[in-house]
Amino acid sequence: MSIQCPSQNGKEPDVLLRYCAGQTTAAEAVALRVHLGDCRACREWVDAQQNLWSELEACDELEISPDFNRRLYQRLEAENSEPAALQWARMFTARWTPFSWKPVIPVAAACVMLIAVLWMREPRAFVQPDENKIRVENVDLDQVERTLEDLDMLKQLGPRVGPGSSSSRSM
Repeated sequence: MSIQCPSQNGKEPDVLLRYCAGQTTAAEAVALRVHLGDCRACREWVDAQQNLWSELEACDELEISPDFNRRLYQRLEAENSEPAALQWARMFTARWTPFSWKPVIPVAAACVMLIAVLWMREPRAFVQPDENKIRVENVDLDQVERTLEDLDMLKQLGPRVGPGSSSSRSM
């Protein structure tokens, strides 16, 4: 029985874990032993797994106190009997420690620097000067007409300044 490399077909943990636990058939075990002789990656994975299991077996078992379950259920009941607001506050404070804000600080500093650079390069992008504001007023049409007539009259009376006039040649 030939076997496809478990690390290449995506079944590495499943097949190799069953092999390490002795839960494979005899034919699968023989095929895996042959494969482990050829495949360094699978052999290292199996060796690491077997080392882990031997270390776990060497550890002493922890003794649990006889009243552990009773104390656990009392604590769970006490937490469930708290008001909802207090539960939310505990959940929020447990999740947002000062260490959880560490990634936010450089991002915030970069945003502040970007805004400062943009403001220094083009201050008008953020502040509109008063002269660009539009004023709306009630206008008397008769007064506008008289003003335009006065301007026409002033143009006719005023000195002519232009390319053919004498005032532009004297300089």
